[in-house]
Amino acid sequence: MRIPRKKELLELQKKYRTDKRIGEVYGVPTRLVTYWRSKKKIGSYSFPKYTEDKIQELWERFGDDGRAGDELGISKAGFRQWRRKYNINQRPRQLKLEQLELALIDGNHRKNSRHETIIEKILAKRSGLRKVDIGDVVNVDPDLLISFDNTGEIIRYFNDIGDGRFSDPEKCVIALDYKSPKGDGNKSYSHKAIREFIRKRKFKNFYDIGQGIPQQVVLENGHVLPGQLILASDSQASAFGCVGALSIAIT
Repeated sequence: MRIPRKKELLELQKKYRTDKRIGEVYGVPTRLVTYWRSKKKIGSYSFPKYTEDKIQELWERFGDDGRAGDELGISKAGFRQWRRKYNINQRPRQLKLEQLELALIDGNHRKNSRHETIIEKILAKRSGLRKVDIGDVVNVDPDLLISFDNTGEIIRYFNDIGDGRFSDPEKCVIALDYKSPKGDGNKSYSHKAIREFIRKRKFKNFYDIGQGIPQQVVLENGHVLPGQLILASDSQASAFGCVGALSIAIT
C-alpha cells in the first residue's frame, strides 16, 4: 500500500482529526498512520482550546464580547478573535436573560464625577460624541427603524422624495397588526401595497398579520437589544425601553 501524499494526509487530518479515525477510514492500524505522519513531518492534530459550539453558546447568551470573554477568563479582544475564527458575526436573534443585565452605579464613585443617564449614553454613542448634555442638538445614526400598519403612508412619502433605495435594509423592520382588517377597505389596500413594496425590495425583516402584536413580535425575534437607539412610527415605541433600549416615536 502506498504512503498517502502530504497534502492527502493534511486533508484527512483536517477532516478526521485523529490517527485512529484516519486508520479506520484506510483500514490500517493507528501506528501506521502515525508513521506516515512522521515521514511527512506532520504534527498530531491540535484541538482548539474553545470549540465552535462553546463560542456560539456564549455569544448567544451574552451578545457581548467583553462579558462572554469574562466567562472564559479572556479579554474582550480575545473572545472577538475566537468569534472571527469560527465566522460567528451575526448578532444573536433571541434575547437571553444575561443580555438584559445593566451595570448599577457604584456607591463608592467620586461625588464630583459626572453621572450620565442611559439616554445620554446611548445618544452619545450613536452620535459619535464622548458625551451629550441636555439641550444639545446631535446627529444620530439609529440602530433600527421600525414601522407598523402606517407603513403605507411612509411608503408614499418615501416615493415622493424620489429615492428608491435603502442604505441598510437590515436596519428596517416592518410588522403589521395581529389581525386582518376585515371590513376596512382602506387598510386592506394599504396592506396590499405594503406587501408589494416588501416583495419588490426583497425585505427580510417583515412580519405579516397573524403573528402577534407587532411590538411583541419585534422583541421576541431579537431585533431590539439593550443599548440600541430605535426610531419607530408608533406612539407605543417607548415600550422597547423594557430591554434597556432608547426608543423614540416618530408619528
